[in-house]
Amino acid sequence: MRVIIAEDEQHVLHGLRTMIGWNQLGFTEIDTAKNGLIAWEKFQSHVPDLIVSDVCMPKLSGLEFIRKVRNVNPTVPVIVLSGYGEFSYAQEAIHLGVTRYIMKPTVYTEIETEIRNVMEELLSIRKRHDRLAELQDQMERQLPVMREYFLHKMITSGLVIEETQRHILDFYQLDPHLFRNGIVISLKVHRAENIKMRLEKDWQLYKFACANVAEEIVSDVGIGYVLPFDHDRLPVLLCGNNPERLVSDAIKVTKETMNKIETFLNLNTNAGIGCVYPDVQQYPLSCKESVEMLALSELEGYNQMLYAGDTGDTFPDWPQYPHELAGTVSYWLQEHEMVPFETVWNDVERVLIRGKHVPFAYLQTVCSGIVTNVLIELLQAVPTLTEQIQPLATLQELQKQNTGQRLKEWMRNQLEHIYMLSIQHLSNGKSLSYVDYVKKQVAEHYNEEISFARLAKELNLSRNYLSNIFKRETGTSFVSYLTRFRINKAKEFLITNHYKVYEVAQMVGYPNAAYFSRMFKQVTDMSPLEYSLGAVHKQT
Repeated sequence: MRVIIAEDEQHVLHGLRTMIGWNQLGFTEIDTAKNGLIAWEKFQSHVPDLIVSDVCMPKLSGLEFIRKVRNVNPTVPVIVLSGYGEFSYAQEAIHLGVTRYIMKPTVYTEIETEIRNVMEELLSIRKRHDRLAELQDQMERQLPVMREYFLHKMITSGLVIEETQRHILDFYQLDPHLFRNGIVISLKVHRAENIKMRLEKDWQLYKFACANVAEEIVSDVGIGYVLPFDHDRLPVLLCGNNPERLVSDAIKVTKETMNKIETFLNLNTNAGIGCVYPDVQQYPLSCKESVEMLALSELEGYNQMLYAGDTGDTFPDWPQYPHELAGTVSYWLQEHEMVPFETVWNDVERVLIRGKHVPFAYLQTVCSGIVTNVLIELLQAVPTLTEQIQPLATLQELQKQNTGQRLKEWMRNQLEHIYMLSIQHLSNGKSLSYVDYVKKQVAEHYNEEISFARLAKELNLSRNYLSNIFKRETGTSFVSYLTRFRINKAKEFLITNHYKVYEVAQMVGYPNAAYFSRMFKQVTDMSPLEYSLGAVHKQT
């Protein structure tokens, strides 16, 4: 470290220079000045770590020198040595922020002790500043991760944002429009089983590239945030003042992102878009809707997009009159539709069982009616279940549930048990006819566009339910089954060597030859041309 000693009395200056153990205190450079002007010049050439100055000196007094120092550096420690005891000097020194004020005469050991104390304080302050700077640097580096966690929590769990908490926007460096209106997009990228993606690190690079594509497109439309992948699903949040504009922006972002990923990365995608909600606490609803729409879009094939505001998969609201309850719940159980049943039953629990002003006897009556109606209709449909279902014993068990909470849990378990019995019966016969119908449609119309939603509607089933029984019976999804069926047909046409690749593509339902070639290679590990040449070689 470096110290400047300003003293006009030569013997005092010499004593300060030689009688204090500067090296032991950590000082290797010791500059002396016989007046304040010289001290100021040396300060300007090289800022010291410590200043020791007399008060009264020629040309420029010690206090004037310190005043100049404080104008450019308010933190450097200053020790004043003064032979004057007037209060005005001490008052001025305190005003200038000196670190110590020592009265002459004094022994050098006392001065050295004060210097040591001052430097220990200085080192402690520097360490504290260094630590704060380090923490600040760490926080700035961690800010993107913290921001992503905040946004993820906001669209999945919801946040209560008070007016006094708006400063969090500044902390996370987020746009104020974040709390105006929000819509969530869920984009799924399908991993292609080819050589390039056999290693997990390669697949992660592809996902990183997909996120970059989405961020580039989102940045062009307005306020939006691309969140980290949740497995293979990429969530995107868009915000803005105009709800209608937000919907059109979400559809635009989704389409452009899917197109670029398919064009430049040769990856298939699906996407679901939730509805716009004006309250940040409702953003999780948009996220939930986007995930549901994503699942439905996958049933229609690759590169499909569904918006929750356009879907027709809506179900009746809670019935206004209690006598409609049993019929509604029974209807969805008989249709083997677990999703709408769950929706209705959740409303039952919320409106009835959790209600504060509903008599318990009334709850038992309503639940008895539901169970009785469901059991009677199930036994009429499947008489062989008589041994497994005993309505009287079931109702007796119901009467033993003496609290609303116990009744709620018992009812849910009982209805799920009835549902599983019905499903087991269905899987023994009827589901095979459903699967056969789907296979027949594929065999007859593989060269056309086949809508899974249309097939489900023709069978009076939901897409989710038909997808479940199809996968259970065939071991694969509808999309995979259709793809392999078309590729197998394409093999037959290619072997004849009578058709070109684009002709074969159209013959098996792929208007886009490039897309057909990519799907063919995913299934067979070779291009259509390679397969065709290989078949000719074998024949030769």
